[in-house]
Amino acid sequence: MSQPKPPPFYKLYEQYKGDGQYDNFEYETNYFLPPPKIPQQVIAFGTPVQMEIKKSSVEDLGRFSQLYDPDADQSKELQRLTQTLTEPFEDLLSTIIVPNQSDFLTKWGKVEELFINIHHLLSEYRPKQA
Repeated sequence: MSQPKPPPFYKLYEQYKGDGQYDNFEYETNYFLPPPKIPQQVIAFGTPVQMEIKKSSVEDLGRFSQLYDPDADQSKELQRLTQTLTEPFEDLLSTIIVPNQSDFLTKWGKVEELFINIHHLLSEYRPKQA
């Protein structure tokens, strides 16, 4: 049974000479340029729209407070929030075992706020990934 053919872009990197040897060759440089910058203004449905990249905070959501320092190391803040989450989550599980509606809602609010902060902190990594 034969293997599928490699994707066509394999030719961009190196050429196989046979017997386990590769030969580097000159590539076209336009394949390796970074993507173009995002334009400041685009046209959507015939209307010009300004593209501004604004950093949001958890407090912009309304009912949640920001539990981490945005200027601190994000990985350390993420670890701290994750470790902080364990105790309220265990308390929430204990209220599920012994039902008490008023305790459940307050403990659920604490867990929800921690999850929202963790989610927002993870989303701040996305511009770095792009």
